[in-house]
Amino acid sequence: MALLNPGMRALIVRKTAVSLGSTGLVTFREHVAKESLAGGDVVWYGGSAQEAASYRYTNGSAIVVGGMDWIRPRRSCPRSTTSPTSKKPSS
Repeated sequence: MALLNPGMRALIVRKTAVSLGSTGLVTFREHVAKESLAGGDVVWYGGSAQEAASYRYTNGSAIVVGGMDWIRPRRSCPRSTTSPTSKKPSS
């Protein structure tokens, strides 16, 4: 799919990054992208602070990989002391 659609972006995700590396990516490397990897049409990019790990294709396509266990820090926001569902104490 990535070879046929230049500039395409896709995502392979699993609950944890460890489980993705030991299952889904093995299948991807050995059965889906084996010829493309051997031929140099796709290369593995291990990621950086600015960019996620991905398989990068020579036509500009990328398949980003990751686990849902890595959570990007969020900006803090004010929290309410009461929840919308909480009931006020009765007098």
